[in-house]
Amino acid sequence: MPKSIHREEFRAALRCLHEMRRKAGLTQAELGQRMNRPQSFVSNGEGGFRRLDMLQLLEWANACGSNLATLGAMIDREVANMAPTQKRTKSEPQAKRKRKGQRVR
Repeated sequence: MPKSIHREEFRAALRCLHEMRRKAGLTQAELGQRMNRPQSFVSNGEGGFRRLDMLQLLEWANACGSNLATLGAMIDREVANMAPTQKRTKSEPQAKRKRKGQRVR
């Protein structure tokens, strides 16, 4: 199974972080200010360049006037609405990568 940062579910979670901030009517700079962090922290979090732990997700949700349960429900809904071809399960074989000059078998 690929690392989570390469899965479509991860991108769905990032979309939820962005959506939560926008629904709260906050810019990245304003959210960063509420979290006592620079704007780049928010930008990198939404862009997937920074992995956020559970406490940071809680801090994010609270700064948006929400809670972790609501964020989790948003992510759950987003993933549930994904097309089955976008989701990967453990039983699916990992796609073979084609290197330059090689054929995929």
